[in-house]
Amino acid sequence: MNSMKYLLIFFVGLMCLNISSAHTYLSSLVINGQALGELDCVRPYGNNYNFPISTVTSSDMTCGVPSGNANRKCPIPAGSSVGIQWHYEMPGASDTYIVDPTHRGPCMVYMAKSDTGAGPVWFKIFEEGYNAQNGQFCVDRLLASPQKGLLNFKIPNNLAPGNYLLRGEIVALHGAYVQGGAQPYVHCAEITITGSGTAQPTSDYLVSIPGAYSATDSGLLLSIYQPINNYIVPGPKVWTGNSGSTPAPAPTPTVITTGKKAASITTGKRLTSVTTGRALTTGRASNTGATKITTGAQMPTPAPVPVPTPSPSPSGSCSTGNMKCLTTNTYSTCSNSAWGTSQSCGSGLVCSPSGNYIYCVRPIVGAIESSPVEPMTPLPPVAVTPIPSFECSQALFGYQVCSGDSTYRTCVAGEQGPTWSVDLTCQSGLSCHPSETANNIYCY
Repeated sequence: MNSMKYLLIFFVGLMCLNISSAHTYLSSLVINGQALGELDCVRPYGNNYNFPISTVTSSDMTCGVPSGNANRKCPIPAGSSVGIQWHYEMPGASDTYIVDPTHRGPCMVYMAKSDTGAGPVWFKIFEEGYNAQNGQFCVDRLLASPQKGLLNFKIPNNLAPGNYLLRGEIVALHGAYVQGGAQPYVHCAEITITGSGTAQPTSDYLVSIPGAYSATDSGLLLSIYQPINNYIVPGPKVWTGNSGSTPAPAPTPTVITTGKKAASITTGKRLTSVTTGRALTTGRASNTGATKITTGAQMPTPAPVPVPTPSPSPSGSCSTGNMKCLTTNTYSTCSNSAWGTSQSCGSGLVCSPSGNYIYCVRPIVGAIESSPVEPMTPLPPVAVTPIPSFECSQALFGYQVCSGDSTYRTCVAGEQGPTWSVDLTCQSGLSCHPSETANNIYCY
């Protein structure tokens, strides 16, 4: 009887946790590198400002829950680089993370030359879905980016001037294994496009919102706990202002912190401090040479990381998506076959080229003191949770457990009903750790 009572409490807590931990909201804009204030030119929020839209057919899909006009319309020249800053809660600067890291999914940006957004006036100017090569959704990349939560894109070069709505959207797919389980987070800013452009999207690019999505779209009804093949971002094709072809989303450099002590890892549920002997890697996998920790032994003195020689300023044509270092602290990304404006790696970081891409890294400054290094405090052994003796059920969909030092399993919807997935493997050099407060695991 007591065990049944415990399981009931666990399931109720699990459902409450899933409901409360997913939230995010459109906080502010960045225009050509200039960050605006919180909610400047962004439509105001009402209650539950960081809650998802309940269904994709709701009228709230247009611009979120209606609550009035923005304080002003931001002037933006056509062709500008723009960023949408997502945050978990107000004030955004206090965030630990922009959204629960288990709530993975695509990002989209729409525009409409309209004050209301009613009717077939919306066209998509950016989308980023699932990268099969590294297994990341757009939300994964935003979390791993040096500028957490900043979604960068470009206004089409020849877009006709006028007043527009700028609509940002993130769709969390953690519950998308059932129809209606996808969670859209939507909001709008008000902008004025300037310039002498004449381009407007043709009718085959224009959609109504709501109306652009169906709850049964393949990009909104799937299990992200199973292998993903050919993920299709919901909605219309992207309009670029030129031929209509969709350029590949430009990658964002990943911060790699090196040194004697690793920075604390932000897991989204709790902040775990980890002391390591070598480099801590975050986001995109990189060859930083992270070594296995031997407890009870002295830490080796790491060799200083050389400061890379900056590449010359790029000029001429280029391949969309390629990146180049401009100086020791700045880089440029190729878009529409032309190099973009200079972007900063951030304070204390240097630009390091890697083939056609770059990384922003934090070097070891100066020599490491020669005094003996105190032995590391032995880390507790990894607590490996055995596969539960109870069966995977619909109530446990998404529940994750460590099945080995670096492997884990997820309760998923199989062809024959709920089942535990095959062993999934953490990235090379990472170990599986069960969460103390949630229904998932972390690899670090």
